[in-house]
Amino acid sequence: MIGIYNDSFLDHLRDTYGADRVSIKNKNIVVPCPWCEPHAIIPRYHLWISKDAPIFKCFHAGCAKGTVSKLLKKLDGTDNSKDFFDISKIQYVNKSDTQLQTLNNEKRDYRVFTIPKIIEGQFPSKELYLKSRFGFSMDFRNINNLVFNVKEFVEINKISLKDSDKRLLNFLHDNFVGFCTSNNGFLILRNVDRNSSFKHYKILLQKTTFLDYYKIYGYNSESKTIVLSEGIFDIFSERLFNYTKNRNDIKFFASCQSGFFDSLIKSLAYYEMMFKFDVHILADIDVKLSYFKKLKRECKHLISSLQVHYNLNGKDFNEGNVKIESFII
Repeated sequence: MIGIYNDSFLDHLRDTYGADRVSIKNKNIVVPCPWCEPHAIIPRYHLWISKDAPIFKCFHAGCAKGTVSKLLKKLDGTDNSKDFFDISKIQYVNKSDTQLQTLNNEKRDYRVFTIPKIIEGQFPSKELYLKSRFGFSMDFRNINNLVFNVKEFVEINKISLKDSDKRLLNFLHDNFVGFCTSNNGFLILRNVDRNSSFKHYKILLQKTTFLDYYKIYGYNSESKTIVLSEGIFDIFSERLFNYTKNRNDIKFFASCQSGFFDSLIKSLAYYEMMFKFDVHILADIDVKLSYFKKLKRECKHLISSLQVHYNLNGKDFNEGNVKIESFII
């Protein structure tokens, strides 16, 4: 192994470039850049591939950077990157910021679930609930992985429920809307009765390698800027109302259903194959800035920048008036 890479990756680079044009440094593999090298009068070695994460950068001004997938597409015309590196070897800094540890990874084949078609008028209370949360102009039928018919979702996908889930199924079906997470790990359920003390429920669908999350797409697929939050409704509100004034430069919005943003960032690196991205977090007003400073240190190899946004008028970004105070970490 060379860092996170199998020996076959180094062999592939040597076959492509020639053995004398591939060198190994302390933290990088260095090769000629396939974007600017063909146009160079004098041969040069500008492209550095990180040994700790599947990313690269050409240090010739204004040239390419990105993931190893992008590099291999340029070299081979296809992305065969997963044949060459071991995701379990991607390193991160632990709490003491002194010892490198590795992520445990168990390869799994994930099931893909069928989402029942939403029939307008079938669940009027659920429709009204979503319209009140998202705005009456929004077409809820276009919401990604939205589940109204909970029983049908369980039946057609042959979900094996725990006994506690079985006992609650009729109640959940009648009173909750569901959101299936992006990697089909959970069905996140929200009670449409806002006065009920029983507001949330979660059904485990299958185990995933890393923390699963719910994602909606932004307005710029080429961007490396993402917005994260704890709650699903927070990211919908931010996408709709653009409180942080970043909407046109967002690749996607993701909710982790918890305050474990470090785990969420590592999940995104794994599932979305994103590295060195810019992060905006819609934060709970109770979470101190010191937590986010620590988060940036621990994820510094994965993110380029971090901004935190608090709603001074409330805990969430989906309830009442929103007044933003933002901090660059």
